[in-house]
Amino acid sequence: MTHVDQSGACIAAVLNAQMVQERGYQSLPTRLADAWVEAAEAALTNNRSTFAVLSIDEILKSDGLVARARAKGYAIEEPR
Repeated sequence: MTHVDQSGACIAAVLNAQMVQERGYQSLPTRLADAWVEAAEAALTNNRSTFAVLSIDEILKSDGLVARARAKGYAIEEPR
């Protein structure tokens, strides 16, 4: 089954709003993703066991957080 990201148009509309642009929030999704990766890496470094929760759409994105972790060389276990 192919996943269709229906939230993309809504997020784009918000990020293109004048107030968002004036305050420099256009980069918010990237900043949030970077912060999540940083926190995940810190958790992996500082703890014996680490657990993270992501939405299914984020897990399935070809350029999402799981893909970023995989690209950095982390071993990703797929569900069986």
